[in-house]
Parts: sequence; structure tokens; C-alpha cells
Amino acid sequence: MHMLNRSIFMDKAYKATSDSVSEAIPRDVRVGEDTHLLAKPNGGSMILDPYGGKIGSVPEAATPYAHRGGMLFNVQYMNFWPATED
Repeated sequence: MHMLNRSIFMDKAYKATSDSVSEAIPRDVRVGEDTHLLAKPNGGSMILDPYGGKIGSVPEAATPYAHRGGMLFNVQYMNFWPATED
């Protein structure tokens, strides 16, 4: 079980960043990004966190979460490589 194996990424180095997105990404751009990421040997990943549903039902004044106003989702970008290539 990967969650219990805390050494699974010990031999990897990584870089990560994120953006808050206020406009929809066109479908052709999303498909192109998926193809580009999957073509890389060590690959990278993108995680999209939508800001709808229950988050959207909580009034903005009820939470100190600053990135809600007008944002559709958050996207996290990650890239991994063998730690020995630093």
C-alpha cells in the first residue's frame, strides 16, 4: 500500500508550483497538455482542484480563504526527476 510506504519518492527530486485560474481553459489546450505530460519519460503531473460545489455555497465573508473570489479552480504543476541528477 503506497500510503504506508513513505520511502516511495525518496529517490526523486521535484519542483512544484500552482496557479489560481479565473477563466476556463479551452478543451484543445487541455488535451494538448495531457498529451505533452504523458509523453515525458519521468513525467510531470497537473492536479486541478475545482472551486465549485460546497466551497461555492460558503459565503466569502465566512472564511479567510483569500483565493476564492472569481476563481474557477486551482491548478498544481509538478515535475519529478531522479535525485541523482540534481
